Amino acid sequence: MVGEFAKAATDGSAEVHDVVLLGPVLDEEHYRTLLMRTITTFDQLVILNVDLLQGLAQMVQCASPSYLVSDDVVNILVILRICLQELTNSPQCTPTISHTPSLESSMS
Repeated sequence: MVGEFAKAATDGSAEVHDVVLLGPVLDEEHYRTLLMRTITTFDQLVILNVDLLQGLAQMVQCASPSYLVSDDVVNILVILRICLQELTNSPQCTPTISHTPSLESSMS
């Protein structure tokens, strides 16, 4: 059942919200399964899914301290760093310089 919820998390914000609500009520084994599947889904997406990222952040915030391991947050941050690097290196995100009249020349 947890696996199905994790798969649904890529469908949209409502599904992510449902998955996040499950986190605090799960036992450690099911929470870890849900978290790892959600991290894996986040890693496999071609584009940055902000809803899923927010859901991951909420899952981590609401987790019982003993349910998390240090690598959980590290894995999320590594995936996010790679996504952001790919995004900023894409030609669509390269800032273009356009010629605009300066303020001084418009005041003359």
